[in-house]
Amino acid sequence: MRSSLRGRLQAKLLHKPLKDHSFPSGHTTAIFSIIIPFVFISGLLALLLVPLALLVALTRVYQGLHYPSDCIAGCLLGTFGGLLAVVVI
Repeated sequence: MRSSLRGRLQAKLLHKPLKDHSFPSGHTTAIFSIIIPFVFISGLLALLLVPLALLVALTRVYQGLHYPSDCIAGCLLGTFGGLLAVVVI
């Protein structure tokens, strides 16, 4: 019984994690570029959205899909894109 429970609780990774590198992380870039304008609209939303975006970046690394540097670059690029959208619009 314990072995079957252990099998169900193990994390499921994709077939070949980190086989094809993606720099920067597209998911992290997208989430940060989306949340930054909302953070400027309402500072209270930052308390919910920033941890959510960080969680997206963390899960990409945890699942073995990206290196931490991929997610950091995605965070910076997405933040810059979000700030650019705020300034332009």
